[in-house]
Amino acid sequence: MIFTSYGDEFLHIAHTGIRKGRWNSIARAIRARQAGDDLQARYFWLEACRLVQPSEHVVEVGFEVPDVAGFDDIRVRYDPPIPDGRGGSTSVDFMQVKHHVGHQGAVTAASLIEPAFIGAVSESLLQKVHRLQQRFAPTGEGCRFILRQPWPVLPTDPLARLLSTQSGELRFERLFDGSGTASAVGKIRKLWREHLGVDDAGLQVVLTPLRIRIEPTDLEQVKDRLNDALRISGFRPVPKGQLSHPYDDLAWKLLTEHDSVSFDRHSLEAAMRQEKLYIGPAFVPQEVLTLGIRTFQAHTGYFDDLHAHHCAVEHFEGRQIIDPARWNTQLYPGVALFLEKHLRPGKVVHLSLEAHLSMAFAAGHASARSGAVIHLLERGTPWVVGTPPLRFAPDMWTFTAEKTGLGNQIAAAISVSQDALHDAREAVRQQALPVDTLVHARVLPDIGRLSVIDADHAYLLAQDLVQHLRTLIAAIPGGTRLLLFAAIPKTLAFYLGRETYSLGPLDLYEFNPADRQYHRSLRLPLS
Repeated sequence: MIFTSYGDEFLHIAHTGIRKGRWNSIARAIRARQAGDDLQARYFWLEACRLVQPSEHVVEVGFEVPDVAGFDDIRVRYDPPIPDGRGGSTSVDFMQVKHHVGHQGAVTAASLIEPAFIGAVSESLLQKVHRLQQRFAPTGEGCRFILRQPWPVLPTDPLARLLSTQSGELRFERLFDGSGTASAVGKIRKLWREHLGVDDAGLQVVLTPLRIRIEPTDLEQVKDRLNDALRISGFRPVPKGQLSHPYDDLAWKLLTEHDSVSFDRHSLEAAMRQEKLYIGPAFVPQEVLTLGIRTFQAHTGYFDDLHAHHCAVEHFEGRQIIDPARWNTQLYPGVALFLEKHLRPGKVVHLSLEAHLSMAFAAGHASARSGAVIHLLERGTPWVVGTPPLRFAPDMWTFTAEKTGLGNQIAAAISVSQDALHDAREAVRQQALPVDTLVHARVLPDIGRLSVIDADHAYLLAQDLVQHLRTLIAAIPGGTRLLLFAAIPKTLAFYLGRETYSLGPLDLYEFNPADRQYHRSLRLPLS
């Protein structure tokens, strides 16, 4: 038999098919409710992060606000008011977050008058909006009622032509198009009018503040979005793989201590400091210079919107360099000249890298002494190193070493996104490289595509790795040349490039997916 606590009661579940089935049903309901609560909390913190950005004009964000039943999950106040998407302005948004376990549903015009669509018993979405609109927006303007839910609009339903993909408003030029009640749109107007007991003019007033946002994101995707917002806001992000989510728990914990939760900028920062989630200061956009470096053709359309970018695609056929000598004779000098032209001490730069690992390394190396403040862009978000950077764990690497006895140089296989050790060994053996010691630097806790969490993590990984290699090199009389075989993200390659001046002469090797071998790329310092 199974005993499990549920609230203050204990459910005794015997090993019978029926009772197991009932328990499974209860467990599924609990998980679904918990997922809905977590989603609401994460959207709340996403909105709260806007408080620290002056350009957002957000002055207060509330959670489970009173007296707005039906749209009480989140409240956002603006001062001054912001455009509402209809030519007017709004000083407050009331939001309701709906979570569905599956993706089998779709939104139709009829859904808006069915209480079950929003998990209600007696009051439909339109009736809730009507009730609140009469109180908060008698003319239909001044606030918005925003439903955030994951189901798409049914493509064959007339609502598909009426709901705007811009901000979720109903397109009045199509809904109130002068057509009769026999038309598809006319039938919708009639359906909604009769449901609310209003005429066309009254219906337009009711619908003016309504927004239906289609947000088909799961909890993990919202977690990633929230982490990006937290980093920019100066708050501690949640590490990948961590089962607990402090922000989910904090929102509901605060609610148990107060009837509602509300923050302005100062009280938000105070709460984050109290919970030891503050790592600030917030990143507030300044006059930012946007630059890019590319050696890839794909995924670079947005480069046209940057202030300037350096293109070195002509030196490659696909991912393969045409002439390996160009790494030192043209590619590194070209990057260095481009950065020298644009970087100035104190200048804030957002740098996009759609390029080979060696080019990311070169960009870091060439910009290390520029004095510019460079933030790499990841998924369109600037990765900002904290002051000081946040260390998630005391040890970030494991280091092992093996003797080869082939010379007096040190080689390092750096395993972060993939394990580089085998391919590094093969490169040393096949190319008869004069290596005495092969060091394996393996990231903790594990190798993987998402093993680098954020800018702080990348920066500290580079610092710790360089410190370890510097110690090894210092023990060799007269020094030595360092050979680097890296399987690391471009962000880490950039920070590693910035830190390697203290390591002396080095050779960087680029992995070629075509022949699955490492080939020497950069040889520094340039001769």
